[in-house]
Amino acid sequence: MNCENARDLLLEADLTELRSEGCGALVQHLHQCSTCQNRARRILDQAAALAAWERTAGERATPGLSAQRHAPAATQALVLTVPRLRLTRYVPEGASVDQLRQFGLGRISWTALPDRPGMVGIAGHRTTYGAPFFRLAKLERGDHILITYKGRRFDYTVTDRRIVDEGRVVTAGGVASALDLGLYLVEKFWGEAARERIAAQMEYRGYSAA
Repeated sequence: MNCENARDLLLEADLTELRSEGCGALVQHLHQCSTCQNRARRILDQAAALAAWERTAGERATPGLSAQRHAPAATQALVLTVPRLRLTRYVPEGASVDQLRQFGLGRISWTALPDRPGMVGIAGHRTTYGAPFFRLAKLERGDHILITYKGRRFDYTVTDRRIVDEGRVVTAGGVASALDLGLYLVEKFWGEAARERIAAQMEYRGYSAA
């Protein structure tokens, strides 16, 4: 088994499955490769954080995990679930560079909490630092994203997955969306005709305003 095979197994497996040593080839590879060891450690830390949250959320106590020693109390903790993708992630508070390196994901602290008006912002890595959002590229319109917070469940529906326009801040869903973002901004400031003219010059038909 090489690193690419190990990465695919680690990132596609359910978190709970990685606690088992059923895959002998993967286990052998992890003993030999420090890079894959670090990736597996972050994924297992996420699984442990989820397990601790499940044990303590009802009591609203702080998860007692050495691996998550900076994790928030359960009254603040978020758990994000995408049912169709079978994806569940414990979301620590904070999304600084150091926090994202440690946990792989986190709530952007200056955005709203789920029970408050405003936008909930969650940042996370898709291919590095444990790749907690590896499956996020498979999101489709109509998918539900559930956030559990303070004993309540908040249900969000995916309406688009490429561009988010917050007024003064416009973001796109990764490097692959850079062309779409550029054409979106052209249309926003100079109109649809300008966007179509530039797209034609680029021979690019991927972007649609719909």
